[in-house]
Amino acid sequence: MTANERLLYPMTLDLSDIRSGETKRGVCPKCHRYNTFTLSKVGNTTMWNCYSASCGYKGVKHNSDMSVEDIRHKMKQEEDRVNEHRGIDSSKLVFADSIRHFLKQYEVEDAPVLYDPIDKRMVFLIQDRGETVDAIGRSINNKMPKWKRYGNSAMPVVVPFDTPPKLNLVIVEDIISAWKVCTHVPDTHAMALLGTSLPTENLNKIWRDYSIITIALDKDATDKAIKMSRRIAIGVDKCRVVMLEVDLKDMTVEEINKCLN
Repeated sequence: MTANERLLYPMTLDLSDIRSGETKRGVCPKCHRYNTFTLSKVGNTTMWNCYSASCGYKGVKHNSDMSVEDIRHKMKQEEDRVNEHRGIDSSKLVFADSIRHFLKQYEVEDAPVLYDPIDKRMVFLIQDRGETVDAIGRSINNKMPKWKRYGNSAMPVVVPFDTPPKLNLVIVEDIISAWKVCTHVPDTHAMALLGTSLPTENLNKIWRDYSIITIALDKDATDKAIKMSRRIAIGVDKCRVVMLEVDLKDMTVEEINKCLN
């Protein structure tokens, strides 16, 4: 793969030809994670599998001469099914190495992120049971609005996706801070409100899945954080508000752990 091809890696796997005994690797058509999806052919048996633990999209077709077009059509059907159900058009999103470099400054390079070359946004995928259910894009050239929702969901996002509930949950405003917290703070999930409001329907999830809650909103949302803590505290063992001088995403890993522990 050339440098230019890596810069704008297409959403679908390049299936120019696949022969018996051959395996190809690329972007999963279901969860859209980079380089986790393999397609293999052994004789007349075609197999595909995503190795992302939160996805696991796989299938096998025995005694069949599935052509490249057959495979591509089946993968497109799966992607269309997810997009139609969730209201996301992912066909315009691509993989871009340059976005990984942008994220490196926040130490969240492994977050599932794609690039919108038309709108010039890095797009954080929002996943549920291995499916991309929504996406939130951040402008990288100061275009307004700074954040753009790609789907029709208005719910907060809990990361990492599809993992068993932990004891601790940290509630933040933006998705970059959420990924930084769950990546570098042990045994902790993070909820990105994508704003400063907590929908009532999310309270039950918090009460059901978590015992210790830390609310760490931006400095200008302290009053909202305190009101939110009163709502949450009814159903958990402990709920506290952390007063931030600097956004969590702009802290070092050591500073984040000191702030939250």
